Amino acid sequence: MLSFCSHTGIYEECIEVFERKAEEVAHQWAKKPKEDQGILPETNRQKKRSVLIDHLFDILYDRIRTHPRSPKHIRQKTIPSPKANLPPLSLHGLELKKRLVQIDEPFEDVPLVKKQRSQSSGRSTTHNNFSEFKDSAIFVESVPTDSCQINTGVGDAVPSSPQLDKLKLDFSHRLGRRFGHDRFFELCVPALTGKGHLPDVLKSGKALEIIQDWLIDTAHPLIGRFWQPFFVKPKEKRKRNRDIIKDIEEVEPAFRIYLFATSGPGFQDDEDLIKHPDPPRGHPLMSIAQLLNRIRPTRKNEHQSYLKLFQRTSLAVSRNRATVTLSKDQIRFREKDIYSTKGEVMNDGAARISPTLAGKIALMIGLDLIPSVFQGRFGEAKGLWVVDYNDKEGDDWIEIYPSQQKWTRSNKHAGESDDISHRTFEVLEWSRPPKSATLNTQFVPILMDRARDKESMKESLSELVRSGLSVEIDAMIAAMDDPLSFYEWVRKCNPNFDERLKTGAISFQGGMPVVQEEKLNLLLGSGFDPRKLTYMRDIAKDVFKDKCNNLQDRLKIKVGRSAYLYMVPDFWGVLEPDEVYIDFSSFTDGINGLSNVALDGSEVLVARSPAHYPSDIQSVKAVTKVELIGLKNVIVFSTKGSTDGGRSLASKLSGGDYDGDQAWVCWEPSIVSNFITADMPEPIDLVTEGFMKRDTTTYADLKREHQHTTSVFLKKSFAFNMKRSLLGICTNFKERVACTQRRLDTPELRYLCQLASDLVDAPKQGFTFGDAEFELLKREKVKIFIKEQLWKTQRPSRNPDHHIIDHLMYVAHKAVLKALTYFHETFNYHSAWDDDLASYGRFALAQAEKFPDWKLLMEDLKKDIQVVQDKWIAYSAQPEHSKLPFSPFCEDCYADFQAIMPHDMNTSLAQSLLPDSGNRNSELSNWALLKASTLFASYSRKYVAKRVWWLAGIQLCHLKPDYDKTGRPYSIVSGVHLCMKPDGSLIRRRQAGAGVESNLEEVSVEEDMAVIND
Repeated sequence: MLSFCSHTGIYEECIEVFERKAEEVAHQWAKKPKEDQGILPETNRQKKRSVLIDHLFDILYDRIRTHPRSPKHIRQKTIPSPKANLPPLSLHGLELKKRLVQIDEPFEDVPLVKKQRSQSSGRSTTHNNFSEFKDSAIFVESVPTDSCQINTGVGDAVPSSPQLDKLKLDFSHRLGRRFGHDRFFELCVPALTGKGHLPDVLKSGKALEIIQDWLIDTAHPLIGRFWQPFFVKPKEKRKRNRDIIKDIEEVEPAFRIYLFATSGPGFQDDEDLIKHPDPPRGHPLMSIAQLLNRIRPTRKNEHQSYLKLFQRTSLAVSRNRATVTLSKDQIRFREKDIYSTKGEVMNDGAARISPTLAGKIALMIGLDLIPSVFQGRFGEAKGLWVVDYNDKEGDDWIEIYPSQQKWTRSNKHAGESDDISHRTFEVLEWSRPPKSATLNTQFVPILMDRARDKESMKESLSELVRSGLSVEIDAMIAAMDDPLSFYEWVRKCNPNFDERLKTGAISFQGGMPVVQEEKLNLLLGSGFDPRKLTYMRDIAKDVFKDKCNNLQDRLKIKVGRSAYLYMVPDFWGVLEPDEVYIDFSSFTDGINGLSNVALDGSEVLVARSPAHYPSDIQSVKAVTKVELIGLKNVIVFSTKGSTDGGRSLASKLSGGDYDGDQAWVCWEPSIVSNFITADMPEPIDLVTEGFMKRDTTTYADLKREHQHTTSVFLKKSFAFNMKRSLLGICTNFKERVACTQRRLDTPELRYLCQLASDLVDAPKQGFTFGDAEFELLKREKVKIFIKEQLWKTQRPSRNPDHHIIDHLMYVAHKAVLKALTYFHETFNYHSAWDDDLASYGRFALAQAEKFPDWKLLMEDLKKDIQVVQDKWIAYSAQPEHSKLPFSPFCEDCYADFQAIMPHDMNTSLAQSLLPDSGNRNSELSNWALLKASTLFASYSRKYVAKRVWWLAGIQLCHLKPDYDKTGRPYSIVSGVHLCMKPDGSLIRRRQAGAGVESNLEEVSVEEDMAVIND
């Protein structure tokens, strides 16, 4: 209704009446005796709130009906009470809404929400009368999981309605392990700034400030506890699953907000519990200031930029694997880093650990072999720890360099920095045997720009595209010839595998999985053959087509002689400038299948993404050093600088360091021999030139200028970090300019490359760059006409003058088109029928001809099935614009089909078919299988509708193995099925016939065991 008011021009007047009457009613209710209010003392307070809200809305609705400018049909219409549709908003939620609708007027507190200024921290806190409404403080509405849907009506609820995410397995973080995971809550929210689809009320300049004040200064009640935010970061972008049907357009969450339970029932005012948390004893009352001080000593780090200090909190909420806890005497703090002759840090972010400690860490995370490096967190330190194979002492130790330390430690004996949570090594990742890598498209223009012979480089890159796509496509086509090979291929390309391990389930829609690859996994595991079933072949074609299009669109150029490796500094000082050390535990060329790579004396290219400058790819020499033997699956860089100025090689690769960055390493001769390294350009100070602003305010500055430091610190940090980032937009614009100019060393591109580099570190460095600054930079420094990249706007075509990316897209398009044509011509069979699936239904129909009870049962079943079929047919005949979305319709029909039961449940026949136990899965009862088989058998051999699989796919996949004559059928529970992975070597051995003899030996062993058992 408020949305209607905004369109008729009476919104402001109605809201003014509403607010005025709200205060009057509130005061009147406060003066009435509780008996007159109809509320029992100290009980049923929610009822009081409900009556009050209804009364207030009655006033508003009456004003709408009687307003002279209301349309006639509105004035004459009886408007129903909104009680049924009113979500149970908390009072402080209403307060926030009032702030937003009166955004340009002075704000007065809602009378029932009394607020006071905290004497300790200065944060605005709510009185205990909030606890009266804690049961309705937060509400959950049916919106897409893991998203926050924003409606555009002015009267819609603000903020947007949240929904709890599905339970899933995930790694823990340091704070959760220390204070209890139940004290931490994560909220994903959409961007509240920028050019997205925002409600009009949020487009005011003060809206974000008001929301952030409310967010930071309010204790938010949820499930009986009070929560306050302490950190925010951009939400990890999930990979969109192309097969999941979206019923409504949703706004993708942009930020992840971390909240902490500061108080709640049973929380104790116990300082000892803060220092030594023990969740079984209870939780201590803690403010956000106390929590932040436990993450890093605030007083010792006031000298840091407040924005950089805010980012340090990410170490404590980083999800990882907690492993070995070290004693204080096992930690070796180094006084200074390794420096070059020109004073540059050469080991930025890296240190060493002992082999014995590495072995214990590897054992705790379930590794069979000790990796050469661990990327992890350790107290105030983050980065990469390298195993020191030269250590022969046999002791456990870890070293920490100043460049790894993100805050200053406390010097107190047995102080906060000595807590075991700061002495436990936390693992994020580790080095693994590498695979052939794909060539990032950002590297391609640089390779062309720095080529000695550009035509030769163009042909080399084209050949890499053709050979890489050929390997992928040939593998797909070959897999179709054998169900086991096809099963292996589907597993490799299944985009849902990692997600199903986290969620612990496979998402279904009706009787089949949502994701196409999961459908194939289910069908293959049930014994179906893609060469013999049209339904399965069509799914395989869709997956094949999507895979081909993905290879083409993303231009995934696999370079067989390349890999991504962790960058490691040479702590032992044996490498000369521009030398690297590379050794593999195992490596197989993904194009030609060759292994056992030896790179001693070879020139290799190294690069790091993102790559903007021509100098972001460097040519170096791979050598062998005895002192480095043992370091495998990494690339070791010299700590003696480079020959052209003493900078570390890592810093020359897009400003990289050694805290976990990986380098793209390429030893493909056709590329390496045709490449000339570029000199690094002089940096441009965009702040000095006025194109960018920088906030260098320290925490100490905030403390001097503001009384309530923690509140101001969080508000300013949240405001800065929740701004829209232009990094992606600026990077795309830079690539368009490069495509237009066909050169990478132009003045325009130097400015744009510097901009892209600065924006990567903007959250830590305090750089501010908005739309106005971007327009100024383009107007002042990019005074050229910008062309569009053809491969993003047009169908690929052949043209010698096209940009290298456009040319490679054309090469990929030709290869994919050829593969799709071959696939459709080769696999054009049609066989929708399967005798195994119809056997049970045919048996029942044969019984119906002999026995009256079977006849009555099957007649009723066929009629009930036809009702569901007719419903589906009617839906299919509807115009597309008027149809219900397919997902809810499918679920509805599936429920109707599953609900079909025998009309007479008391007959002995019905009882024999129904589940014999309340604990048995009803979806796999004899009755469920009979329904599925009867449905399938109702079709002819030439045609079976796809809806059969939507309605009864689970049951049909259970029926198929029952008729398998090749061996014993196996029943597998879902938890085991989630973790199953096909063994490629075993599949290839079986195809080659190598397993025949071993199979015979296994059979004889089984026979011997049977004799023994007898």
